[in-house]
Amino acid sequence: LDSLLQQITSSVVKLFFIKYTPPNTLIQRWYLIEVDMESTKTVNPSFGTNHKYWCVFQAKHTADETKSDEYSRWWPEWYRYHTDAATQLVVYDYRVHIRPDRTPSSLTHVQWATLLPLFGPSSISLLGPTEFQPCGEITQTKQTLQLDNLHQLKKICDAN
Repeated sequence: LDSLLQQITSSVVKLFFIKYTPPNTLIQRWYLIEVDMESTKTVNPSFGTNHKYWCVFQAKHTADETKSDEYSRWWPEWYRYHTDAATQLVVYDYRVHIRPDRTPSSLTHVQWATLLPLFGPSSISLLGPTEFQPCGEITQTKQTLQLDNLHQLKKICDAN
C-alpha cells in the first residue's frame, strides 16, 4: 500500500493503465487514467484506508483514432451534458475536445471520472505509473505516451 501511494505521489502526471469494466457494460478492457490526488482528498478523505482514488479517464484525441497508441495524443475525456427535465438525471451528450490545461464550465461539461479501488481485495488491475513523452527533437507532440509501458501492456494483453 505504501508503495502504491508512493508511486502515485512521486509520478509527475500520475498516469496508469487499469483493467476495468465500466458500470452497465459487460466488457472489461484497459483504460488510461490519471489519478487526481487533489480531488481524491476532497471526494474521499478516507482514501488511505479504503484505497479508493479519484481517477480521470483519458482518451485518444479523435484526430488520432487511426494512429497507433504510441503516436496518439491522450486527453482527458470530457462530455457535454444536460439534465433530463422529467427525471432530473444527467444525460451525457457527446464527447468534446478540451485542452488538458483548460477546465470548461461544470454547468455544461463533465469529465469521465470516478472513484476506483486501486488496492485491496476488490481492486482493479493496475499498470504504471507511466508518463508522457517529453517534447524534443524526436517527439514534438505533447500528450503522447512513453513506449516502455505500452510494451508492458501489450505483453500482458498478448498473454491473456
